[in-house]
Amino acid sequence: MLTPPALYQPPHSRRWTGLPLAIEGRKAYFTVPVRQMGDSAARPLKLLLDTGASHALSLETTSDPRLHLPAPGLPADLGHGLSGLVRGVLGRVATVDLGRYRLPTVLTSFPNGADVHARTDVFRNGSVGYELLRRFQVVIDYPHQQLWLRRGLAFGEPFEHDMAGFDVLAVGPALRRYQVLGVVPGTPAAAAGLQDGDELVAVGILPVELLSLTQLTHLLRSTSGTVLHLIVRHPGGELLTARLRLQRRI
Repeated sequence: MLTPPALYQPPHSRRWTGLPLAIEGRKAYFTVPVRQMGDSAARPLKLLLDTGASHALSLETTSDPRLHLPAPGLPADLGHGLSGLVRGVLGRVATVDLGRYRLPTVLTSFPNGADVHARTDVFRNGSVGYELLRRFQVVIDYPHQQLWLRRGLAFGEPFEHDMAGFDVLAVGPALRRYQVLGVVPGTPAAAAGLQDGDELVAVGILPVELLSLTQLTHLLRSTSGTVLHLIVRHPGGELLTARLRLQRRI
């Protein structure tokens, strides 16, 4: 929702916390204390406020020699940037402090330096994206360069990654048919016998066309140990059942 500056009133409730923004190169940045796993203290990092990015937190280790890759880490394709596919490592940081709010064990992307689009205009250590921001009610006050956050309904949800071991591609006129892609060896999907090119038909007794891609993705990262009974169709047309036990991978 957009509010004309002349009509805008900043939040006054103590449930809101305010963070100063810096507008540089027509983008918003803010400084956030982040403590990495194994570190005794948090480090202030300059982060881009990226509401269009799907990740929670992304840190660029080439921006500061004190930033280090996580152990353990999960090699992954992190998405697509202006220069193409971005590869790197998924891991976790110990804490992220946003004013009065502290978020623990935040799932974090660590892109390879070679895959990060060159930026010569504004220095930054990384970015904050939708998966973190969705846990709050958010007000971005550009005229007064202030970010306001209030705990939302999703605040207590854990940060999770895919627990199945495959990607899902939505196809068909209504994008309600789902194909299995990129089955990772050694994961629950591989153990269940899923193959690239399989089509998901049902989860339990629920036909998948009744699920959005977001809902299906949420099921595949819900709770470690959960067993999903799938009906899948091989590319040749053969139907089979698969017992998929979700397992936290990072």
